[in-house]
Amino acid sequence: MTTVFFSTTLFMFNTLRYNHSQNDKIFWDLFKSNWEATVESSKANHIDSVIYISHNHVIFENKAKKSEVTVPNNIVTPDEFVIQIKRNGYISPKTYYWFIRNKNKKYVQKIQMGWGVYRLYEK
Repeated sequence: MTTVFFSTTLFMFNTLRYNHSQNDKIFWDLFKSNWEATVESSKANHIDSVIYISHNHVIFENKAKKSEVTVPNNIVTPDEFVIQIKRNGYISPKTYYWFIRNKNKKYVQKIQMGWGVYRLYEK
């Protein structure tokens, strides 16, 4: 009986861990595609855009479009996350830290060179 219980628990734990990593990958893929679309929208329409976090959603917004991506429950969002995108696509360089709950890991997001490019590292 004990063996069955531990086997079931171990299987559920591994499945949960797999689901978190899949959710993280989906989140970052959606984040990237919305990021790129927002930068391109700013440049094409010559309008400013903003990316911010509200109620565990990342909001990508300008006068032409608005989209959002839900942050997985296991990721803790940065305290202050507001990114201004200028009408020419320029973004001020900055580093943001996204922490992973119950783990000693984080995602480091570095906005580089100011022209809508960012790099993401898992540490």
